Amino acid sequence: MRFPRQANLYEQAGILIPGATLVALLALLWPEARAQIVHTSISIGAFGVVLVVGYASGQLVAALGNMVDIVYWKLWGGLPSTWIVGPHPKLLSSAQLRKLDEMVRNELSIICAPTSEQTPKDWFPISRQIYSYVEAHRRPARLEAFNGSYGMNRGLCASSWCYAIVAYSASSENATYSICAAFAGAIYLYRMHRFGVHYARELYVQFLTPAPAKSDKRKRPSAVGQLATAE
Repeated sequence: MRFPRQANLYEQAGILIPGATLVALLALLWPEARAQIVHTSISIGAFGVVLVVGYASGQLVAALGNMVDIVYWKLWGGLPSTWIVGPHPKLLSSAQLRKLDEMVRNELSIICAPTSEQTPKDWFPISRQIYSYVEAHRRPARLEAFNGSYGMNRGLCASSWCYAIVAYSASSENATYSICAAFAGAIYLYRMHRFGVHYARELYVQFLTPAPAKSDKRKRPSAVGQLATAE
C-alpha cells in the first residue's frame, strides 16, 4: 500500500479544513441546525457526509482564495518568488544573487539576463523550474510545509470573509459575527503573507545549498539500539 505524499496531504488539508469550517459556521447561523449539531452525536455515515460536503465546499473556497491571492500580490508588485529581480531585490543578499545567476546558467542550462535586469513576468517560469530542481535534487520537506501552510491560511482567509458576507446578508443582527469573521480573515491573510515570503526565501536557499552527500549504505544501528546504548 502506498501512502499519499506529504505534499498531497498538505494540499488536501488546505482544501478540506477551510471548506468544512465554512460549512460548520454557516450551519450555526440557523437555530435548527445549531441545535442538531450541539445535541446530536455524529455517526460515521454523517461524518462521511460532512467530509464530502466540506471538501466540495473547500474547492469553492479555494477558487475564492485564488482570487484573493491574485489581487493581494498585485498590490505587492508580484509573488514573493519574484521579489529577487529588478534593481531593488529582496529576500537574498548580493552574494546570494550572484551565486543564483551562476547556478541558473550552470545547473538549469538557462542563458538569461542577471536577476537585476529581469522582470517578474520573465522570472516567474524560471522560478518554477528552480522549484522542480529543488524537488528533485534537494530536501523539499520544509518548502512543502511552508507551501501547505500558505494554502491553508489562504483558504481560511477566503472562508472567513465568505462567512462574514453571508452572515451579514442573512441578517443585520449578525453584524458582530461578521466583523469578527472579517477580522479573523485579516489575520489569516497576514499569516498567508508570512508563509508566502518564507516559501520564496526557502526555495532559493534550498537551490543555493549544495546537495547533501550520499548516505552511507552500511548497516547502522536502529533507533531502539541507539537508545539502549545511550541508556
